[in-house]
Amino acid sequence: MSTEQPMSSSAQPDPEMQSLAKALSGKWSTTYEFDPGGISPPGGTGTGEEDWRAGPGGYVLIEEEHVRGPNKEMFLVAFHWWDNNTHTLRGMLCNNSGPAACDFDSYSNSSLKWDELTVDLEFPQNGKKMTWHEVWFGFSSNSFTQTGDMGQVGGPLKRVITIHGTKIANP
Repeated sequence: MSTEQPMSSSAQPDPEMQSLAKALSGKWSTTYEFDPGGISPPGGTGTGEEDWRAGPGGYVLIEEEHVRGPNKEMFLVAFHWWDNNTHTLRGMLCNNSGPAACDFDSYSNSSLKWDELTVDLEFPQNGKKMTWHEVWFGFSSNSFTQTGDMGQVGGPLKRVITIHGTKIANP
């Protein structure tokens, strides 16, 4: 006999999850400024699109992104959810950057906070353990700014990207 209680039809996602989905849901046009080193060794600019939407019931926020950078095209999908056990936002990122690009265990080394949207995670790169620190800020109903800093775990972080988003369609 199962001890799990069925979800009631009136169950709602955590307010933090609802707020995050409200801020990001929609289609966005993005511009990228790559600092030299890091993601794009020579630096440069790029353009792209992001599509954010809530999954069934609003419990998962899904991001799909296409980036045309100075030296390559990138595609990614990310999943963000509320973890009832830790009472925190969690996330997992998959992209086309190589063999560790979608490590299911990556979410265990991630943390998200929604005061701004802050994402911290660890990942392997060229035999080194790296840290990624991403901050989204300056939210309005039709724009945001996002920065990404990267470095070896325990070492200093260096700005590698600044992204500006402009909403082009609501969900």
